[in-house]
Amino acid sequence: MPLLIAAKCEKDAPACSQNCVTVQFRGRAFQKLTTAPISNFPITVKWQRKGLQHIGTNRYTIASVATSQDGTFNITAILDTVNFRDFRIDVFAGSNGSYLITNPSNLDDKRSFYDVDPAEMGNLEFVYYPKTIVSVRMHRTMTDAFAALTIGTKFEGYPSKNVERGPSKITRDTTIQFYTSTDVYTYIYVSKLNNNLPSVTTIDSMICRKDQDNVITINY
Repeated sequence: MPLLIAAKCEKDAPACSQNCVTVQFRGRAFQKLTTAPISNFPITVKWQRKGLQHIGTNRYTIASVATSQDGTFNITAILDTVNFRDFRIDVFAGSNGSYLITNPSNLDDKRSFYDVDPAEMGNLEFVYYPKTIVSVRMHRTMTDAFAALTIGTKFEGYPSKNVERGPSKITRDTTIQFYTSTDVYTYIYVSKLNNNLPSVTTIDSMICRKDQDNVITINY
C-alpha cells in the first residue's frame, strides 16, 4: 500500500485547556564577529509534530515577535504539556537576507525542545555572520588535462560550498558567485581532478567587505 505524504498544514496553537505551564522564551540575535545586536529579526515559537507527518495539522504557531533594537526578544507562552507526547517545540529565527546562519547544516535556524526546560528556553542565542558575495573569476591559462574541476569557498568554521565543472566546461572562462562573510578571510580553492590520480588543489584568499564588489581571479 503506498505511503501517503501529506502537505504540511499549519495553524495557530489553540489555547491551553489542561496541563498548563507558563514559559518564557528569552534570548538575543547578534553578529558573531562583532557581537553587535541584530534588530527586527523574526522569532517564531511553534509546536512541530514529531516523526512522520500526518494528514491534518503538523505545526501550530504559538507566538511570533521581532527582536528589539538591542537584539533581544521575550515571548511569554502558556503551554499544554500534554502536547509533548506527539509534538516538540521549535524556536525559529527567520532571515532578512543580510546574514548567514552559523549552523548551515540546518535548513532553518532553530532550537528544539522535547519538554519544558526553563533554563534553556530563557537563554536562547541566534548567532549570524554578515553576508556578502564573492565572485570567483576562473581564467584558463594552462594547457594541462584533467577530468573535472571543483571550485569552493569557506571561512572560519563555516563548511565549504563547492561547485563542480565537468569536461564540457573546464576549458571555459567563467565567473562563479558564492555567499561568504564580510571582514574575515574567505579561502578559495580549486581542485583539478583526474581519474585514479591525486587531485591538484590551488588555494587563495581574500577579505570581503560589505557594499563593494569582492572579486578574485584564479588562473588555472
